[in-house]
Parts: sequence; structure tokens; C-alpha cells
Amino acid sequence: MIDVILTPTEIRDLPERDLSASVCVIFDVLRATSSMTTALAHGAARIVPASSVEHAREMAALLPGCLLAGERHRVRIPGFHLANSPQAFTDRLVRRRTIVMATTNGTKAIHACRKARAVYISSFLNLSATAKAVTAELRKGRVDLRIVCAGTVTEFSWEDGLAAGCLAGLVRKALPSALLSDSAMAVCASYGLNRRGLVRSLKAGCNGRALLGLGLSRDVDWCGRVDVFDVAARLRVRSGLASVVREA
Repeated sequence: MIDVILTPTEIRDLPERDLSASVCVIFDVLRATSSMTTALAHGAARIVPASSVEHAREMAALLPGCLLAGERHRVRIPGFHLANSPQAFTDRLVRRRTIVMATTNGTKAIHACRKARAVYISSFLNLSATAKAVTAELRKGRVDLRIVCAGTVTEFSWEDGLAAGCLAGLVRKALPSALLSDSAMAVCASYGLNRRGLVRSLKAGCNGRALLGLGLSRDVDWCGRVDVFDVAARLRVRSGLASVVREA
């Protein structure tokens, strides 16, 4: 079964659910998972997702030399090195570095799924690489796919739904016998109607409009590019520390 979690309200219930037979994929297209994908593609060693600003500062104190990245209300958190603009995660800045990141929805969604059999972090930038990795997991058998749309504060995000629809379609093409939930069918249909002129569609959503209002049109342009990076980003937990790393 391919299912799609559409809202932050549904995400809050995930830690209480049995995810041991689930592969989860997190989308926060504008902009957390796009920034994570970009950072890993540019050589970052790992990204430590924090559940709050306070948690990020605690993690940074334990990880000397790390970079702090994050936003609240789409603006850089005071005292952090970076905000959440994917274009800021350049090779020169992030190569071999650990990045501790806190965002309004994306990093919280990652923590909500950490008990799943496997957790991938995705964006339009690395959709095909994610689909390939996820399909390999599903072929092992007895595993469901849960695509998680991180959303915005408490609301569904249009761009996350479009990315979820694209991924669901790619996985279904590779595994024709996979069943789609109603929510998965809905996002597949939405993506099919908007796949041409994708960046224009991203800019039409609430998040896109808000970023345009902040003068961040180039961020939306960046996040709307498909398959720029051949990077599958996976959550690994070692000694209690959860990190997003590039899958070998």
C-alpha cells in the first residue's frame, strides 16, 4: 500500500503508531528537505534534525564545529549560521560539515517517523533517486510506503502534495501491483495536472506566495527543479543521535 499523510495533525499521531513495517518519505519542499538534499549533494557529512530551536542549540553544544541552520516564519533564527535557503548550502560552506537544522515543520516530521523501518528525506531535486531507493525497500516485501507531507504550521502544503504525487507515481510505475490509498490517488491526480509548469504551480501555493513576498523567488525556482541531484537521503540513528546522511 502507498499512503500519503497530508497534514501536520496526522503527523502528530505517527509516533504512537506501529511503523515497523513502513518506509516513510518526508517532503517539506519549501524549503527544509530541499535544503537538506542540496547540502548532502554539496558534500555535507550529515544533517541532524532538531525538534525545536532549543533542541538544536543543545545538539550544537555537543557537536563542536557544526553549523546551525533553521527558520521560524521563514526567517533565519537569531544566532544561527544559516536560514533555510537551499542556495546558501554551498560546497564551500558545507563540505564535510555537520549541520544541525530546526524548521517549523520539516524536522518535526522527521522525528515523528524515526521508528519506521526506513526514513527517507526527499524533494523535487532528488525524486528519482528517492524512488529507486524506496522501490528497493518495498521489493523486500511486507512493507508499506507512507509519504509524509510536512505541511505549514497546522495546514496542508500544496507543494508537498505535488511532490508526493510524483513519487507515488514513480513507485507505482516500478511496482504496478502496489495499491494506492485515496490520499495517494488524490495527490497523483494533482501532480498529473500540474507537472508542466511546475515552478509556476509552486509559486501559486500559499508557501510560494509567501516566499515571493519576502523576495525569495529564486528559492522557489531552485526547489522546483526535478532530479538535479542523484542523492538518496536517509535517516540513520546511531547511539541515539538521528542524522540525515547520503545513502551509499
